[in-house]
Amino acid sequence: ARRMDAMIQDLVDAARLESGQLQLNLAPLDLPQLVQSLLRRMAAAQDASRIRIEAPAGLPPALADAGRVERVLTNLLTNALKYTAPDTPVNVTLAARANEIVISVSDQGPGIPPEVIPQLFQRYRRAPIADGREGLGLGLYISRQLVEAHGGRIWVESQVGVGSTFSFSLPVAGVA
Repeated sequence: ARRMDAMIQDLVDAARLESGQLQLNLAPLDLPQLVQSLLRRMAAAQDASRIRIEAPAGLPPALADAGRVERVLTNLLTNALKYTAPDTPVNVTLAARANEIVISVSDQGPGIPPEVIPQLFQRYRRAPIADGREGLGLGLYISRQLVEAHGGRIWVESQVGVGSTFSFSLPVAGVA
């Protein structure tokens, strides 16, 4: 029932994003605190003990909608945990660059073939490794839409047999 609800919510959010009807509640957001809180809540349903966080002291807050950023992180972390071996770590790295904060989720999974990468953030697209796994192929599409609605960008770097790093940026709060 939860998976079905999540799929329906993905379809509703996709429609709202495409029509420009999604409202963002922007406020200064402490990203390390948000990630820690998310991991505590994920622990019951996911193997969150595999997730490692790296964040520099004094990281400035992002200007973002906490619920929407949490949605992006949940999608990236869930994918990383789903597509990697149970004994491998998943790393979340936060860094300040110019007027943005970059959040990266890295895994040691199978990697993504280069020819598939340009299509990953499109609606209903899934990597070939995803065959037989549940989902609509909307998670990365919605993540891209949410990040872009914040004025950020999202991208992936991957090497087959080594793993993938999905990164996204958000503006720093208080920077015009």
